[in-house]
Amino acid sequence: MHFQSPLIAIAAIVLGYRLTRQANFDFDQLWMMPLAIILTVGLSFHESPPDLLAMIASVAGAILGAALGWLRSTSSIIGVDTVERQILTRPSALAPVFFAGSLLLRLALHHAHLPPVQWTTDFAMCFSAASICAKRLSFYAAFRRETTVG
Repeated sequence: MHFQSPLIAIAAIVLGYRLTRQANFDFDQLWMMPLAIILTVGLSFHESPPDLLAMIASVAGAILGAALGWLRSTSSIIGVDTVERQILTRPSALAPVFFAGSLLLRLALHHAHLPPVQWTTDFAMCFSAASICAKRLSFYAAFRRETTVG
């Protein structure tokens, strides 16, 4: 086990917990969680580099996750408060829990030489990470639309 494994596991748990509790997003801090997620996924790939098929599964998961995250964001925005610079949303625990679980599963199984398991965990991890990041990007776009129109 590399020294990064416990750090990645802790990051996955903290990110999953933080993402399930947040309902209102401060516009000026929208970039922080996607950056933390991308760094966590990058550390995971650095510790256990994916093979070609796992990389293809990861890219496919990221594309599908981004599309789903963008669609999910349209139904979760309740309103935009331009004075307080916040986006008011309904909390959603599915993607953050899925992200943390898939990342922890990938860490637990990264030494098992079971390629289909690695492809599946890489797909799931990138799917959920891209979904969360796309949702934040959509929140950013909604806030920008609201401030330019209003």
